[in-house]
Amino acid sequence: MMEVTKKEKGKKRISGITLIALVITIVVLVILAGVSISMLTGENGILTQAQLAKKLTEVSSEKEGVQLIMQMHYLDEDNEKYDIGTKLYDRNITNGNKWSIIMIKDTKETYGNDWRYIPKGTNLLDYGEAQYNWLYNEETGETIQLEEDSFIELAYGANLAVKDGLVFNLDPLNMEDSNSWGDAILYGFNGVEKDEEGNVISGFSGEDFNFDGEDDYIEIYSDSDFSEDGITIETYGNLQTESSRLGNVYKGPSEGSKFAFKYVVGNIANHYNKIIFQINGTFYQGIETGTKYQCPTYGNDFHIPIMEEACLGDTYVTFSLKDDGSFFVLLNGKKVAEDKFNPEYVEHYKEYLSNKEYPILIGKTTSANIPYFMKIKSYAIRVYNKALSEEEAADNYEKTVAYRELLNNN
Repeated sequence: MMEVTKKEKGKKRISGITLIALVITIVVLVILAGVSISMLTGENGILTQAQLAKKLTEVSSEKEGVQLIMQMHYLDEDNEKYDIGTKLYDRNITNGNKWSIIMIKDTKETYGNDWRYIPKGTNLLDYGEAQYNWLYNEETGETIQLEEDSFIELAYGANLAVKDGLVFNLDPLNMEDSNSWGDAILYGFNGVEKDEEGNVISGFSGEDFNFDGEDDYIEIYSDSDFSEDGITIETYGNLQTESSRLGNVYKGPSEGSKFAFKYVVGNIANHYNKIIFQINGTFYQGIETGTKYQCPTYGNDFHIPIMEEACLGDTYVTFSLKDDGSFFVLLNGKKVAEDKFNPEYVEHYKEYLSNKEYPILIGKTTSANIPYFMKIKSYAIRVYNKALSEEEAADNYEKTVAYRELLNNN
């Protein structure tokens, strides 16, 4: 049996210690690497802080440029190169139809009189183009940088993201009186009618437009062909009862017919006789729609459920129908339904949408000689001769509701 010398034992001990030390060293290096990466890229990391410092420097420099130009404008008002941005005005009687404000989305705080809005891209002379949006108070010199998408621009007559293709726009916020209709013909409206408690039930109240559900409707004629690029219907108002309708739109023979383009959205009984919030479209052609919203009891209409119960309070619904028969529905800016009609169905309802001799009735639909009227406190009713995209429809919703909130706040 061989004996292990002291020298050999020492070598083994040294080898063992070296291996352990190596493992420990690797672990320490990994930890240090993790710490280093965190120090570089974490929330408080060196790179993050460097980027923040760079942005703060840019913002500070640009703020200085805005203030300097505005001070030069104060000293030399006739020099156009110092006249940057847009002057803002509060929404009040004094400012009339020139009012223009900035509203902060989260807080609903508004900026009007004495403020000037300087948008991103404005030429700041020696400082170049503005990389940020700014508010400048011409009285105090206070300068505020606006983060992207944190605010909305609101102005008289500009509460729409999309104006192209707009055929009819009931917009109480920008109406001067009950006759602000152009060539539209009003039926059933006899000035402003109120109930026993003094609430407006028919006509223009100054803040909304009311349909009494008995004989109120609006008739318009248009040279537009609604079959070419589709049709979009927006309705926004306050549903006060379980039997109220948010929107009625009819295009067909003015005396009423089973053969027409008909659109209804509101609290309506479904085929189980339960009141739900839904869209009904009825074209009376006896042709199946080809959608999952085909009504099981009729082969000529569709029922799109939006809520499985009656809807009450402020509500905004958008129905956008493309020329190929595909459509979607937004409820308060969010998509709740979509599908596509079959080609035969599309071909038949386009007969009514394309016929320029047929009027568009707002607030009334008919089935033969039986009329159905809409009862609603309306904030907006719009008809486009094209299908809006989901993004466009959502933008319309956001700007329109912001206007309503502004009015309520005032």
